[in-house]
Amino acid sequence: MFIGGRKKGKRGRGASGKSLVVIVVEVYTKGTGRVRLSVIEDASRKSLNVFIKQNIEKESNITTDAWKGYVDINRMK
Repeated sequence: MFIGGRKKGKRGRGASGKSLVVIVVEVYTKGTGRVRLSVIEDASRKSLNVFIKQNIEKESNITTDAWKGYVDINRMK
């Protein structure tokens, strides 16, 4: 997710004046639990893996949007 006000020009990844934020939400049968978020440099595998290792327990079930940067998730368990 990119955080920043509306600006003309490119949208999404690569948009100037925006901060890339990775977010994880603990999901229960009824509702949500803890939320973790962090500004990251880029959406690379390396950046995502650091955040995942620091914020998600190995036994967790993870659902993603299938971005290629998540390729190592199964190997981290």
